[in-house]
Amino acid sequence: MNPRWLPLGLLGLGCSPPAPEPLPNLDCSTHADAIRCTPTFARRSVPIDRGWSWKEDPSFLLENHTVPSVIPLPDGSVWMVTTPSRKRGTLSLFRSTDGRTWQSDGPVPTHLLPKTCGRMFLDATAAPTTDGRIRVLVEGWMSPTGQADPHATGPPKPGDDPGTRLCALVTDGKTWTPEGTGPLLPTDGSLWPSVPALSIDPLTEKARLFFADTYPGRDAARRATSPDGIRFVPDARATVLPERHVDPDPVYVRDTARLRLYHTYDALDGSLGVAESDDGGKTFGNVKRLAGLSGQTCHTPPEQPSPPDLCFFDPAFLASADGTLYLYYSRFQTTADGREVIGIGRATATD
Repeated sequence: MNPRWLPLGLLGLGCSPPAPEPLPNLDCSTHADAIRCTPTFARRSVPIDRGWSWKEDPSFLLENHTVPSVIPLPDGSVWMVTTPSRKRGTLSLFRSTDGRTWQSDGPVPTHLLPKTCGRMFLDATAAPTTDGRIRVLVEGWMSPTGQADPHATGPPKPGDDPGTRLCALVTDGKTWTPEGTGPLLPTDGSLWPSVPALSIDPLTEKARLFFADTYPGRDAARRATSPDGIRFVPDARATVLPERHVDPDPVYVRDTARLRLYHTYDALDGSLGVAESDDGGKTFGNVKRLAGLSGQTCHTPPEQPSPPDLCFFDPAFLASADGTLYLYYSRFQTTADGREVIGIGRATATD
């Protein structure tokens, strides 16, 4: 546990963690390329006292899509990247001007990437570049089996290369360019990365990457850093959250250096959770389930219907210009009559 945090037992008694470090003043007229001066920072920042309690929006469901990632764009609009369940291995784009209403905006052009980046693509994350564009990192698989060797049978074993790759595209919201020629994380079998989530440290301007490391015995969120935002080196610390806490989504805590990590609280019970860090994401405390998006009955894996149940995974945070806070997430439901409903759900903050 981060020593700057109070023991979780005291938090449960109503005590509060120490006040976070405030961000120093910054003149955006002379530091326009700083992360704090970008649309990403505004749309991906949560007020310190909000975003703890949520209520599902029953009017919204993006059917047959899962694993949302939100990407604020330079023109003020927002992309949502999704995995279409009927076209597994491709990535779809939806665009919104208000963070609430979405229109299809075509596919992510993963065909521009070299073959070393994978043959099917399952997730994406992004952060602004210093020249005002967006760097999009995509998770690719070398084969549908989830292993580098397409002829392998059975799940990967410890030490195997699971065939997961992370590569980059750069875009201005209209045109796309592949960046680099190959994977951005080690492929020596020492880690099994999935569900990447990119964030820029507002104090150092360095890129930090959170991801689920599904290597046997870990199966939890992990952190990697990069001096250039392109190639990443995993921290020596194996994981930053307890086992089965996966699908990290790093969010800025407004006006502070604190980092909030929305995530899947437990991969086996389909609940969403939250944790916070005051050291740039090296360690986390205040780990707990999200009110309103946890505690329901969920039978895993969600692809095997077990009526009735409801499972939440893969949260993605977005703040709208009018102050409304949204969480988008994968939603798997099996109704009492056995009907399976899969899509991206939405909740709004109630605090």
